[in-house]
Amino acid sequence: MKAVLSALSVGLALMVMGTSASAVPFSYRFESTVDRSSYGLPASTGDPASITVTLDNGGASIVNQVWTAAHLQSVTFDINNGAATISFFSPFDGGLISSSGNFATDAAGNLTSVMDNWADRIVTADFLASVPFVGGLDWFINGANGVVFDNSISNSRFQLFLPDVQGNTDPANWTQVTALQLPPTLLLLLVGLGGVALLRRAHPGTVGGFAEARGA
Repeated sequence: MKAVLSALSVGLALMVMGTSASAVPFSYRFESTVDRSSYGLPASTGDPASITVTLDNGGASIVNQVWTAAHLQSVTFDINNGAATISFFSPFDGGLISSSGNFATDAAGNLTSVMDNWADRIVTADFLASVPFVGGLDWFINGANGVVFDNSISNSRFQLFLPDVQGNTDPANWTQVTALQLPPTLLLLLVGLGGVALLRRAHPGTVGGFAEARGA
């Protein structure tokens, strides 16, 4: 049993070493509040709101990087600490309508620039919304106060405005929020290790269904 776990531990270490240089996504968040002109949302003026973008350019480092709109993986608007969320995902229902500007970092990993205008309109696919809507959804990160809303003009269900959204074109107002993400193969191996341990406790003397050799 010890030999099996030792071999698995070595394999785990090698896998961690092998995946440490793999591509990982990075996320940045812009924090704000709900503006009084917003409506149709479970929030009041002054409640927290945020925009989070997740980017992946194929690299594993945050140093000296550039992420264009082509590297955008998702955009999430969070209203009142999860009371409502609207998330859009690549390929963004055929692509963005605006893709001006890039996220970029310097040699210390600090943001030096962010997008000028990333936006999409009348989105009907590649999104999740926890609030009801009638038409396609629009979202904008371009310095305007209106950031996401139901496109239906006659019967709009919600609109979200942020009072200081012009600050979202300033890199100083974005914070990295990326958490460690384990590759699927590593997660499977960790699950396997847990299964071996449980099997060992439930059925002493067996490993993966096979009897464990024991000395006389």
